[in-house]
Amino acid sequence: MNDNNEKLYRLLVADDDPNLLELMSANLEDDDTEVVCAADGIEARDLLLREDFDLAIVDLGMPGLDGFELITQLRQDPRTVDLPVIVVTGRHDKLAIEEAFSSGATTFVTKPVNWILFRFQARFVIRSGHVKKDLRLARDKADRASRAKDNLIKLLSHELRSPLNILVGFAEILKRDLQGNLSPEQQAHLSDIDQAGKRLGEVLSDVLFFSRLNNGNHEIKLSNTGLDELIEDATISLRSKAKAKNTMLAYSDFSNQRELIAEKNLILDALRRLTDNAVKFSPEGAEVRLTAHSLADGSAVVAVQDNGPGIAMHTLQRCMKPFEQADPALTRFEQGMG
Repeated sequence: MNDNNEKLYRLLVADDDPNLLELMSANLEDDDTEVVCAADGIEARDLLLREDFDLAIVDLGMPGLDGFELITQLRQDPRTVDLPVIVVTGRHDKLAIEEAFSSGATTFVTKPVNWILFRFQARFVIRSGHVKKDLRLARDKADRASRAKDNLIKLLSHELRSPLNILVGFAEILKRDLQGNLSPEQQAHLSDIDQAGKRLGEVLSDVLFFSRLNNGNHEIKLSNTGLDELIEDATISLRSKAKAKNTMLAYSDFSNQRELIAEKNLILDALRRLTDNAVKFSPEGAEVRLTAHSLADGSAVVAVQDNGPGIAMHTLQRCMKPFEQADPALTRFEQGMG
C-alpha cells in the first residue's frame, strides 16, 4: 500500500492506445484507486522509478520501449523489483506469453478485456504483491540479523580467544616450571584452569564451525577415503576418555569395504561427536560399538551403538536443531552444546 493520503491504491497504465487508457481509467478508478496513464514505455518507466505505485498494467507493443523491455528494467531496480505487473495485449501467441512471463510479468490478460473480472483480478494481484513484498522485506531483515549475529560471534570469539590462549599458556608454563613445588591442591587448581580453558576454546571453535555451516560458508572438498581410516581417525582421540570410564570402543575390520567419496572433515567431525556422545552417556564398563556397511546404491551407513539413556522418538526432531538437547536432565553432569 502506498503513502498517498487520498487514495488507497495507485495504478499505472502504459499503452500507446489513448482509447484503452481512457477505458482503463473509467473502469479501474474509484474512491480507493487512482489511475495514472503513460502513453509509452519510456514515460511509464520514468514514472514507476520516481513514484510509488501498487500495480503496473502494461501493453507489450509500445513504441520506443516495448512492454518486454520495460518489465525487464523494472525487475532490475530495487524500487520496482516486487511491483506486480499485468500485461494487457491483443497478442494471443504462446511465444509472446512466455516472453512476458520470462521478463517478469505477474499475470497476462488479452484484449478485449472483461472489465468486471479484470477489476477483481487487479485487486487480487495488488494484495498478492503486498504479501510478496512483505515476505521479501521480512526475509531481508532476517538475513541482516543473521549476518549481524555471525559478525558478533566472530568478534566475540576473536576477543575471547586471545586472552584465553594466554590463560591456558600460562597455566601450562606454571605446571611445567613449578612441577614438584606445588601442593596437590595447587596442582588441581592449575589442572582445572587448563581443562576449563581448553574446553572454552573448543566451544568457541564449535560456535564458529556451526556458524559457517549454517550460512553455507564451509567449502565442501570431496575426496576418496576408506571406512577403516575414518573410524580410526574418529576414535583415536577418544580412547583415553573411554579408558577413563572403563568403556570399550569396539569396531570391526572395515578394510574390505569400498572407498567413499565424501567431505572427510565433516564426516570425521560427525563421527567424533556421535562417538563422544556415546562414551559420555554410557555407564561405566559399557561398550560403544561402531558398525558400517555399504548399500547397493554406493552409499554407506555408519552406526554408533551404546548403552546410554537413549532419546525418545518424539524428541528426535528437536535434537536435529543446533544447540538443542534431548533432555536437560541427561546433561546435568555432562558438558555439551547439543
